[in-house]
Amino acid sequence: MSRPKLPRLGLCMALAGAPLFFPLYAQTTAQHYSIPAGSLDSALLATSRQSGQLIVFEPSAVIRHSTNGVEGDFTLDELLTRLLDGQGLEYSRDNRGAILVRASSASSLNLPSTEIHGEYSSSALASQSTPTTRTGTPLHLTPQSINVINSEIMEAQGARTVSDALRNVSGVTVIPSSLGSASLNIRGYQANVLSQGVNTSSLSTPLAIPAIALEAVEVIKGPSAILVGSGSPGGTVNLVHKVPQPVASHEISLGYGSHDERRLSADSTGLLGTDGRLSYRVILDGRQSSGNAGDYDGHKEFYFSPSLRWLDDSTDFTLRYSRTVRTTPFLPYTVMYRGEPYGGDLPEPLGNREDSLRLQQNEFHYSLEQALGEHWTFVSKGTYTDVKEEQFGWYTGSELLQNGSVWLTSFAQGGESHQHNLDNYLRGIYQWGELQSTSVFGVSASRTRSHNDRLATFSPWHVVSIHDPLPALPSARSGYVTSFTESKPVGAYWQQQLDYGAWHLTGGLRFSSSWNGVFRRDEASESQKRQVWSPSIGLLYEATPWLSVYASHLRGYQPPSYVDRDGDLLPEQTSKQNEAGLKFSLLDQRLNLTTSVYRIEFDNYAFYDARERGYVSVPGYLSRGFEIDVQGSLTDNLDLVGHYNNNRAEFAQNRNYQAALPRHRASLWSRYRFQNPALKGFSASVGLTYTGTAYLDRDENYRIPEQLQTDLGVEYSHGNYSLELIARNLFDEDLYSTSMNGDPYFIPLQQPREFQLTASYRF
Repeated sequence: MSRPKLPRLGLCMALAGAPLFFPLYAQTTAQHYSIPAGSLDSALLATSRQSGQLIVFEPSAVIRHSTNGVEGDFTLDELLTRLLDGQGLEYSRDNRGAILVRASSASSLNLPSTEIHGEYSSSALASQSTPTTRTGTPLHLTPQSINVINSEIMEAQGARTVSDALRNVSGVTVIPSSLGSASLNIRGYQANVLSQGVNTSSLSTPLAIPAIALEAVEVIKGPSAILVGSGSPGGTVNLVHKVPQPVASHEISLGYGSHDERRLSADSTGLLGTDGRLSYRVILDGRQSSGNAGDYDGHKEFYFSPSLRWLDDSTDFTLRYSRTVRTTPFLPYTVMYRGEPYGGDLPEPLGNREDSLRLQQNEFHYSLEQALGEHWTFVSKGTYTDVKEEQFGWYTGSELLQNGSVWLTSFAQGGESHQHNLDNYLRGIYQWGELQSTSVFGVSASRTRSHNDRLATFSPWHVVSIHDPLPALPSARSGYVTSFTESKPVGAYWQQQLDYGAWHLTGGLRFSSSWNGVFRRDEASESQKRQVWSPSIGLLYEATPWLSVYASHLRGYQPPSYVDRDGDLLPEQTSKQNEAGLKFSLLDQRLNLTTSVYRIEFDNYAFYDARERGYVSVPGYLSRGFEIDVQGSLTDNLDLVGHYNNNRAEFAQNRNYQAALPRHRASLWSRYRFQNPALKGFSASVGLTYTGTAYLDRDENYRIPEQLQTDLGVEYSHGNYSLELIARNLFDEDLYSTSMNGDPYFIPLQQPREFQLTASYRF
């Protein structure tokens, strides 16, 4: 069973030096309270201060609620009943007396069934809202497809990285590249990844961040320029890191798996000092293996992240640092032979054992929420990231020839990046009768300076036979030539949320300006600017307590990074999406289901035209599709997460270009917790992932067949101890990933059958 996770908590203790136990008289004896009118979160903090009682709540659950104030003599229960009456919220106490405020079981969406200490949450429901939207609008009232995979799901599935978690979301494809890294595709377009709502470095590998460091993985579908500025037409993934919590919680995990993989993880959080305002969190993750399925050198990884948080009546400030050192070996792969992936044996490794990606990354992040009176809140967050990366190895440059030979060449690149990101905004909430208005006014800025290394000369080709021992190959690391890049995108935005009864209107407008220069040391710096306006609008109607209907129109852009043969910067790449869907809340709000249809247009696609001897800008993609996502619990003991998507992409210009994505994808994961006394503490899970046929070219000469992966998990929990065994690809099927750009000479292989055993102790 999974551990307690409280995504973002509000807490206040009235008495400096108050211990973490709570007197019963404060709950049963009447006393005088003076709670001012204003936001509900301020009222709860005032209640905590005046009663001396620990009150814990998720800000996203109460941010859009207010109170007229309460004055008089009440017991604590009477006061909380008055404050929460008609708000769609309820409160409960844990086994130590702390009070948890959350969405009520009668509200339109349940929060996870969470205890502060003792029993662990087993909910497969995501959090009620996402901080990425800035307005605090609940997910079921947001006229856009947004998926949230919380830490409970990741832990129950044994997810090790972000990539593992994303298989639960429709329209999302993780595409491995040759040298250990991976890219992301959403709704047919390469997507970008945010960390805490700000952009990540292009040299970093955010999909490999360990799952233990994350509270949730959010997938925002569509070209959301209003939220993220420059971004993919298909969508964006945002990583929500864990933050310090006031309630002490500690976990140590040891893991062992296939390829002699050893793993040590630790997560510790709690209060510092005695006034209940300052808390800490320390997360550690280490991993090492002796090799991988392709017989390359093993994976080595070290992740360390300490953080501090100050939380009082009006201020929530978090400061976090993370350090990552990682060596990721070259991935196992195969090549095409007669239009199909070659199923026979290739030399292992098909290169040198040292072929790998090596990365060192430091990240500093802060976030601040400061109440400015009754209606307004100032929010500021920023990140500084420096990354050093090198990747090198041998790869094939041809499909398998009839005589059993392939062409091999070496590849190497790397670089260093320094990136600053800053996002500041004001959020104001007003209510006039049934009408509630939430306004956001903000500015964002970013600066990235990097140098990029690549091979100074192309290495010679080597023709090798797969039937003979591989000849000795020189190291792929060689002399580099360096280029330098710098970009400075800035933007200003306005967001507006209007709620009137069952109607919910969302709109926004963003102005973006970007500066981008590419130069060599011996050349003069060249810079040009581009400006673009990006509007968005969406409307949602709550037709019944369990069904909402929505539609939205979103705009996006990507700043240009290519010049034509005359040296002029190409136009910015623009996109627009029309989406409509239904959101269901079923089985007494235990199960959420979302269906959506969409159409995305992407213009000003840049590609190299040999006839023009330079890059040209042409009409780009048109993609359309249908998606279903389901997440929650069928019964008290049976959890369910699944999806299906049907996506079709059409490229307007280059007939030879193919996205190489399957049109049909689906997954289903379910976990059952046994209640029979003889099996108490046991749970079992099964996961199925279906991938339809994909073609690497439009003429369908190269085909990746449909496939089904089966995973199985068994867990036993007793008190603070748990033991989990997970088998991935249980039937040892040949599983292939789609290749980037439809290359027939590189078909990534997913892992053969592998096992993972994890023992955990929580206290």
